[in-house]
Amino acid sequence: MAGTAPPSPDTTRLLATARVLYLSARTGTPQPLLRGKHVALLGPVDAADAGLFVEAAAALGAQVSRVDASALGEADDAALQRLARAFGHLYDAVECQALPAPVVRRLAALVTVPVLDGIGSARHPSAALATLVAGDATPAEARRALVQAQLLAAIG
Repeated sequence: MAGTAPPSPDTTRLLATARVLYLSARTGTPQPLLRGKHVALLGPVDAADAGLFVEAAAALGAQVSRVDASALGEADDAALQRLARAFGHLYDAVECQALPAPVVRRLAALVTVPVLDGIGSARHPSAALATLVAGDATPAEARRALVQAQLLAAIG
């Protein structure tokens, strides 16, 4: 297509991984590639996108802990540093959903594990790649595979 830039190498890798994960799940041979890993899902406990993230991580064998972040935006630096230390000890990654960008940036600067910013959200830029995962994948299957691919890239 004229005027369209080729996908970046990172995007190409992400899509390739998502396709493998989709096909694996589709054939009934899911891969527990994150068995033994623990992920925090930080955000409102009732966030609509939380279900997709939890399902995607659990299908890879990860344990997901939902952590209510309602008071996080008001936390002072000392409290945020204590929280970041605890996250670094308890989790292999932290997924932030529906949190203000400044809070996510502050947390990412302090936590020693990967901090993901809404990869389970329909508003995340990677959600637009869902149509490229596989022609026979439903939108939900494609998004799940993309979330899984991003998790693997971050902590796998």
